[in-house]
Amino acid sequence: MSSPLAPHTLLKNGHYQILNALGGSDNTLIYHALSQKKEIIIREFFPASYCKRLKNNEIIADKITQKELRQYVAWFAQDLRHWRRLIHPHIARTIDIFIENQTAYCVDEQLIGENLKERLQRTGKLPLSTAIDYFVQIASAVRFMHSRGLAHLGIKPAGILIDSTGNTVLASPCVSSKWFGSGHLLAPLNMGYSSLALYQKGSQHQQSDDIYALGALLFMMLTGVRPADAPSRIGREMPEPRFFEKTLNQEVNDLIVKAMNLNEKERFENIVQMTEALIALAPAHLHSKLKKEFEQKGAFLGETSEQEDNKLNLEQIFRDFVKSFF
Repeated sequence: MSSPLAPHTLLKNGHYQILNALGGSDNTLIYHALSQKKEIIIREFFPASYCKRLKNNEIIADKITQKELRQYVAWFAQDLRHWRRLIHPHIARTIDIFIENQTAYCVDEQLIGENLKERLQRTGKLPLSTAIDYFVQIASAVRFMHSRGLAHLGIKPAGILIDSTGNTVLASPCVSSKWFGSGHLLAPLNMGYSSLALYQKGSQHQQSDDIYALGALLFMMLTGVRPADAPSRIGREMPEPRFFEKTLNQEVNDLIVKAMNLNEKERFENIVQMTEALIALAPAHLHSKLKKEFEQKGAFLGETSEQEDNKLNLEQIFRDFVKSFF
């Protein structure tokens, strides 16, 4: 892990205290923290390939200009603002966003349970009915995001929390699609789950990349095996799910293969088409429940009000930060 904040570090005038670093991605560091004795999760924008931390905890550019780094920070914070406003039962809530140490932080609610990666390590593959149930819940969240013009671009088992009732929650993304036109690769590359486009500098990234990741997620849940990394598949056939799980329904196998096609034009057109096709392959007694779940929770549920944004003074935070570019 690259230069995480030390335990007991205070942020936002002492409102938050870092307990320990939990890990992160190419672009963020994740911390277990406290806020008035309440456990929370804090994510810090820290693109390790393009910045370094000073002794006073501020980050400065490395290999890019300071102006470019600040632009990335502003994009990250702006995307977090859009994410924070989404209200959905399968999307983790972001409760605060702030600028400090020349970078952006967000505070997420602390959820109780284990993530899907931990579940699969503990149990191995999942039964078809359970895998489809989890898939439909997450797909409803992704459909909701897509309806707001957003793409996640970082779906993976470790980013999906499962509580004791079987309810799943999708962690917030760590990437802005705006970054990719910059000429610098800042994608949250997740081996086995990232589409080929996420490895390509300057390429356009969109909702079809989430469809690829969801296909890979289904592959992992039904076989217990992480699918091959996208670049390694160029010029060769991907080992299909049925290679690892002989009892898997051929139609489900084919659905996963279609979703994970390296050519985005050969994938499902949208998340609705993919999910409806999967529901049709679920055990018959689950059809009505799954369809209702997807239709109700995939629809637009609402956003936090502008008044709530004003409480965090987000507009002023962004204006002041952008002024520092010049």
